[in-house]
Amino acid sequence: MKPCEDRTTDVPRVPGSAYPGSDPVPGTVEAFYERNSGEVLLWTAAIGAPLLWAIQFQTNYGLADWACNHDRQGTLRWINGAFFLLAIGCGLIALYIWVRMGARWPHSNDEGIRARTRLLATIGLFSALLFGMLIFAQGLPSFIFGPCEL
Repeated sequence: MKPCEDRTTDVPRVPGSAYPGSDPVPGTVEAFYERNSGEVLLWTAAIGAPLLWAIQFQTNYGLADWACNHDRQGTLRWINGAFFLLAIGCGLIALYIWVRMGARWPHSNDEGIRARTRLLATIGLFSALLFGMLIFAQGLPSFIFGPCEL
């Protein structure tokens, strides 16, 4: 091989992987998501953001009266910011899983663990986007108005 030739063709490409050589042993990605630790990560990505939105919504509702009585507007701001960052974290987990599964959209011809994981990661991406924006939109008034005006 000449020194100026492209050597990336020497790296074996695993079908469905995003990058050449990203999964050196075929089946290891599927094996990870068959175990409990992989499933917890996958389900955190898929349903984490909606659960965070529900908890944030109830927490703000429950603490609004307390924040008004004790003049603690910063508490509501911190809660909204923390839940927004956690929702972004769920989206990043979903993005990581989606890239690890080959960075392709789910297709009706896909089957097996790789297809299930890719579908749940895609759901996690879009739900994190939706519920992250919802958490941001619901938290925005706490930065503009006082807790007694909410």
